Amino acid sequence: MSKPVVVTLSTFSPSTPSLVAPLRVAIGLASAYRRQTVTVLLCDEGVLHALKERNPVWLERYITSAKAHRVELWADQPSVEALGLQTDLLHTAVLLKSADEFWDIRSESSLNLLF
Repeated sequence: MSKPVVVTLSTFSPSTPSLVAPLRVAIGLASAYRRQTVTVLLCDEGVLHALKERNPVWLERYITSAKAHRVELWADQPSVEALGLQTDLLHTAVLLKSADEFWDIRSESSLNLLF
């Protein structure tokens, strides 16, 4: 099995676009590297981008395209808990992952792009 490709988003700024940029990059990578899984990882303050209220309605087209390319969105559970976020506030496409799962995929990745 080939090594995964990850796009990591760990920072947050209110003026920064939502998940659009990381999703566009991940979709492009998934198109180019079809034999490798591509995962968008949200950690630290980056999990704030996963909030439903943070993402405009038109973001759904990127999420639909990401799903079609088998791109997954993961949020680091310890980061979510550290920020006191309730999981029902996260976008439904975001999968909450334990620290072990989250860091395993990062350490095994063949490419890790940071936002």
